[in-house]
Order: sequence, then structure tokens, then C-alpha cells
Amino acid sequence: MDFLRSVGLEELPEQQTKMMHLMEQHPEEEFNLQLGFDACCTCGTPFQPSSTVVDCPSCQRVSYCSEACRQQDAASEEAEEETETAMGHSSIICTLLRLCNNDEAVNEEVQDDEKTKTLLEQDPRAKESAIDRVRSEYESYPATIANVLLQGPLYGPAIQKAAKHLVIHIIGASSDGELWKKTPCMKNDDVWSAYAEALSELAETQRLDTIELHFIGPECPQTNIHETRPMKTVEGGTVGILVAHTHLGSYNTKLLQQHEITKADIVVFHNPGFTCPEYRWVETLRSVPKGTHFLLTTNTEMEGIADCQFLLDNDLLQTVPPNLADMFGSDLLSNTNHDGNNDDDNNNKGGPFFNENPFSGNRVRQSGTMGNDVFVKNHWMLGGVLDSQTKQPPNKRRATDSSRGSVAAAGRARDKSKASNPALI
Repeated sequence: MDFLRSVGLEELPEQQTKMMHLMEQHPEEEFNLQLGFDACCTCGTPFQPSSTVVDCPSCQRVSYCSEACRQQDAASEEAEEETETAMGHSSIICTLLRLCNNDEAVNEEVQDDEKTKTLLEQDPRAKESAIDRVRSEYESYPATIANVLLQGPLYGPAIQKAAKHLVIHIIGASSDGELWKKTPCMKNDDVWSAYAEALSELAETQRLDTIELHFIGPECPQTNIHETRPMKTVEGGTVGILVAHTHLGSYNTKLLQQHEITKADIVVFHNPGFTCPEYRWVETLRSVPKGTHFLLTTNTEMEGIADCQFLLDNDLLQTVPPNLADMFGSDLLSNTNHDGNNDDDNNNKGGPFFNENPFSGNRVRQSGTMGNDVFVKNHWMLGGVLDSQTKQPPNKRRATDSSRGSVAAAGRARDKSKASNPALI
């Protein structure tokens, strides 16, 4: 991501180590504090109504119980160089969080941040940069679907089987994400035309007459939408038709039958959070026919690993990506593709994949649970085939406790370039 390199980062720092450290310090407590928000970001002391709270004077997005804790957290930058995991409020983290203020202000996510809005009006270049970052996040949804399906060999059999009419279900879609609202940054952009433009090359390359998108989720628009847009070549000629539908409700067999939704050739999940306790995904996933190809994006590497673990535990994956084989067990790594062809050259052509997403946006966001933790939406992607046929009993396939908490165990396929990305080779 060129933007991160411009501020001195090759990748986003991980902050989970600090949370794990505090949990070890307080094993007797159910540790569910939001560090830097309702508890001190350094020592974890919960804030009380009478507490004196000290904010970072620069970004004003991370809070502490004392000035000493604030300085200790800010002074951790040198220590980070000796560890694999970032540990504090470094100058780079503070810079990224200040940009979060700008991005929220231009997108009117913080209505009362008049100081930031005034500064942006005085600095047109900073304002334009913030708008570009916000736009890139929204545009990453159609860009990811279009480019990964076009360039990823895994999806070739599903697209070929669909013949002239490809059907994609985007499950868990929302008006704040895949179906972006008319925000100040996107008020002149038609979401349907954006999908049509992004998918036009796929339609042309695969000779598709129609690409049919069904956006389904409890956070879709209250009134179901049905739209049609032409997909055009660079020269302006029409190569096919995009048909888009939204459906308000949870994805399950009943909803699919009620709305007579066409069976999916490919299903897509953007940041599903399979392991979040408040979400219920099993019924939804069981509603997807066996053998359906899927594409999943997550904000962080650890979330992607957790989602892969969830699919394994629920007997919905038969094999795992090669770079996760050490974590989940090499017996789950198959050299046979789903189209029946052997893949002896070990580059996983057409097989499951887990890697960074080269089509994610440039907007960096702040975590809501850890003040120093930052992420990019759709930054990681997982792809494969949902299959209820398992090779091993679930208890043979679970990652060890130590590997679950270790990002390094994933193999760290860090190069986001298209040429070296296993998902796109």
C-alpha cells in the first residue's frame, strides 16, 4: 500500500500483544475493556465518572489515566523495533489517527468536529487526500470482487459453469459498506454504475451476457432495490448487463425461496466476523449449497485466520490454503484442485488461498477496542469452496492455542503485488 509507505510503514502494526499482556496480568478478571477508550491504554485501569482522563494532545483519540501512562505509551517506539508486534502510541500510530480525524470529518461521521473541518478547509490538499482515502474504501468492494474473480484461477470453473449468466450473492451486505450511502464523499457516485464499471472486464473476458448481483443482509435498505446497468468496454461499447438486487433480511433458505433468488455461482462475504458471539452464521452458511465457491475479506490477518478456523470447525472447508497448513495441520493441504487436476508445482493454482488483498483501499481506521490498533477494511482475503465433506474429524483439525494467537504462524504472505500474490497467479 503506497500510502503506508509514504508514512514509513511497510505494513500495519499489530497491537494484540498488549491486550494479551494485560490479560495475563489480570487472569482473575473477565477482561473486556476498551483500551484507550473506557480504560487506560497503558495499564488498563478502568475509567470512572470521577477519573481524571488524559488524552493524547496530538490526535486526541487515545486516553490514559495519567500523564505518566501517556508518556510511557508514547515512549514505546524504540521498544517496538525489538519486537514483532507494535506495542504503543508511536509517532506513526499518532499520525495515522490524526488522518482518521480528517477522514471522518470529510465524510461527516463526526458531526461536531468543527476544529478538524476548519483545518481541512484551510488546507485543500489535506482535504482532497482525505476524500480520496474515503472513496478508495468504498470502491474497494466492487474492485475486490471484480479483480479477484477475474484474476484468481480458483473461480475459473465456477464462471465457466455459469456459462453466459453469472450469479453472485453478497451476504451480509449493508448500506454503510457494499451499498455505500450518499455520503459527502460519494454523493455524486452511483453505486450500481461503479459495480457495472468494475465488472465490465470480467464480463468481456469471460463473454458473460449478464452478471446478477444479490446483496442480502439485515442492514440492507428497508425497501428492496432492483437496478440494471450496462457494462461497457473502454471504448464505450456494451459487453453485457449488470442486474443488481437488494434483499433486507438474514440469508437463509426461507428468504432465498421467498424472494425466488437465483442460486449463486459464487458467494461473497465482506468482513463477516464469523467468530463474533453476537452473530449467528451457521444457518446462513448451511444455506449455501455444497461446492459453492466463496470469496471472503477481513480487516486483519488474525480475523481471517479465525474465520478460516470457524469454517473448518463447522465442516465447511475440506482443505486450507498452503500458507496456513502449518497452523491447521498439513493433512488438510491437498495437491488436488477442485476441478480434479493435480497441482504439483506447489503454487496452488486454482486452490484455496489466504493473502493480503491488493485491491483494498487506502483509508486507515481506528479499532473500537484498542486505541492504538489500526486497520484497513478488506485488507485480507480468503477464498475456497464451501464443502460439508471433511477429511478429518473436527478435533483433528483445530489449531493449537498458541498458534491461534500467533499471526506469524500464518506464514505471512506479505507481498501484495499482483504478480506474486498466490490468489491471483
